[in-house]
Amino acid sequence: MKSLLATPRTCRVCDVRIDAEKNAVNNVAATVHTATASSEQRLPACCLPHLAMVTTSLGAGQPARNLLHAHARLLERTAEDLQRYALRHDALRRYLTSEEERRASNLALLLLTGNRSVSAPWAVDFIL
Repeated sequence: MKSLLATPRTCRVCDVRIDAEKNAVNNVAATVHTATASSEQRLPACCLPHLAMVTTSLGAGQPARNLLHAHARLLERTAEDLQRYALRHDALRRYLTSEEERRASNLALLLLTGNRSVSAPWAVDFIL
């Protein structure tokens, strides 16, 4: 029965997803190199699984450090938004929450795990 199931090595859809992911990682790495060379401060945001892939693609050096520092600042800002939201929500001051604070929980999940419709860091070789 197991031999009938598709694996990431035999499934055409998995093949397309993996190729698209590799292309996207290479494009982000190129963008980071360009931004670092031009001293631009705007760097693309990635979820943690793809951030690991991009930093591996960049290798050791200033572009990877710039990207990691930018992500650290983004995660820190998101954590602050989450804290402010929780404090205001618990204190019955919900009307004071900003749109950024209301969206912080979704942003945090996207940054940590990625979008569930496009991220598949696991390998499916069998179904229980």
